[in-house]
Amino acid sequence: MRRLSIFVLVTFGLLIAGLLAAPAIASASDTPVETTYIVEQTGNQSVTVEATVTLPHDIDFVRFRPPKNVTVESHSFERSNGSRYITETDATITYRLTSPLGNRDFGGKSTAITDEWAFVQVTGVTAYRYSGDNPGRIRNTTTSGSGVAGDRFVFTGPNTVMNTSTDSDTSIQLVIPDQSNLRANSSKILSGLSRAEGDLSLSGPSQITIFVGMSPLRRGGQASGAEFWAHEESELNGTSTWFHEFVHTQQQYKTAENMQWFTEASAEYYAVILAAEQNRLTQRTFGRAITSRQYESDRLSNPDGWSSGKTPYEKGPRVLAALDIQIRNRSDGNGTLLDVFQLLNTHQGDLRYVDFEDYVAEVAGERLDQWLQRYVRGTAVPNPPEDPERYGYELKDERILPSETTPLPTAQPGQATETPTGTATAADNSDLGDVSELSETDIDIIILMAGIGGGGGTLVILASLILGVFRKLTERLYQPIIPERIIVGGFNTGLGIVLLTGTMMFGYVVLQFT
Repeated sequence: MRRLSIFVLVTFGLLIAGLLAAPAIASASDTPVETTYIVEQTGNQSVTVEATVTLPHDIDFVRFRPPKNVTVESHSFERSNGSRYITETDATITYRLTSPLGNRDFGGKSTAITDEWAFVQVTGVTAYRYSGDNPGRIRNTTTSGSGVAGDRFVFTGPNTVMNTSTDSDTSIQLVIPDQSNLRANSSKILSGLSRAEGDLSLSGPSQITIFVGMSPLRRGGQASGAEFWAHEESELNGTSTWFHEFVHTQQQYKTAENMQWFTEASAEYYAVILAAEQNRLTQRTFGRAITSRQYESDRLSNPDGWSSGKTPYEKGPRVLAALDIQIRNRSDGNGTLLDVFQLLNTHQGDLRYVDFEDYVAEVAGERLDQWLQRYVRGTAVPNPPEDPERYGYELKDERILPSETTPLPTAQPGQATETPTGTATAADNSDLGDVSELSETDIDIIILMAGIGGGGGTLVILASLILGVFRKLTERLYQPIIPERIIVGGFNTGLGIVLLTGTMMFGYVVLQFT
């Protein structure tokens, strides 16, 4: 009995020692399934994609499925079920995409291939079987030749890339095709989105890639992960596609079916909020954006019952605007819907409706289940206030939005700068003053005086306005007409515009004294 005990102890000790001395085996999670895509523009309205799959040692197999309606040119997979390719070792497949105007099989008009350029979405690995821990997967996408590749979106062709960094060190890259005609100013797009990232503060991705889309791509845009594209004609002002798609890059959660509505509803709502933050829309536009009555009887939490795919775009922002006000009121101004958004981004697993209820209660300081039941799960429609001040923004009722196409030159204090339209812009933005009309024989002169009163105003004398006009009269020679006007008024700045009616107009001289 004693010998048996000694034998057991010695055997157990040797086993422990052997385990301690054995070399460590890397876990499956240390080496993910890697798929590398190389995209090449091949001319004749076609693009070739080479996809290489690299497997860790503990992966049983990978099943790869290329997009529909492509031409597979070569592969080292074992062919299975026609469109699915299976491998137990590293393998490569090459397939060709073709499209005359836009390929409806690759996301509708969200892709296009021409002879000079292409914009495509790259898809691939669909499933794999493993032993032990899930190794995960990574993607690497590059282009052969000129072009820029994101994770899924790829543009091939000549382009210009602009970069900026936000205060939180997020890198934003804007890819502008050389053939595009971008309506919004590219620098203002980057500065606007950089500021939007700071306004949201949702701890989104560290790098965002943005593509400028052009015809035959559809209007609007589309996002995927940390990248998106927006059509070249998209405006930065108003309810902007740029802001909408940018919000999508900040959504770090994965939803269950009954929370699918929140993804598009929040993108629409915060596109309006971000535009308000930057004073890029009028009060009327703000109100209209959050009070749509389309699809109002649809239940947001039941996508199978939606009467249109636009339901979360229309009813969704209205419900979120009203919920934002509810949260502000219940929390005495200490919480907003954005705080709920931040909590959603920390959620692990699929985000369910009951989780949303809990997060709303956490920020509001009390349960709002009945309110949510009525407007999210029910058919009722809330009436959010249309006044931007209720949401913390002061917007003018009607105003002229600044041009986003061509920036005005910067003037030094007291100096004027010439704009591309030929008008003069003073360093201090003066409001329009009175309009005075002066008439003389055969001459109509309108002098538009613009200025600022400022503390009672300053006595300004505009003197020696000399206009030389040569006008051809019937059966008469040219005759010089020299009218003189001395205008006295309280203006800081004056601008004279002369309108001469007749058969000929020629020149003017304005001497302005301030």
